[in-house]
Amino acid sequence: MEAAILIPVNGAKVRDPKTRNYLLGAGELKTLIGPEGRYWRRRLNDTSVMIKPTAKRPIRGKAE
Repeated sequence: MEAAILIPVNGAKVRDPKTRNYLLGAGELKTLIGPEGRYWRRRLNDTSVMIKPTAKRPIRGKAE
């Protein structure tokens, strides 16, 4: 996984290291690799942020 939509947990105020703006409550797409990715992986480990769950749609199968 190279990138994920991250959302703050329980209203946590988490700053983006590049822009210095707070992470949006609705979530933002952030890279999880490289130097910036290390920052976000630390935030995931300390539970300040979480990966936004995605709604999975059922796959249509062939009617038999």
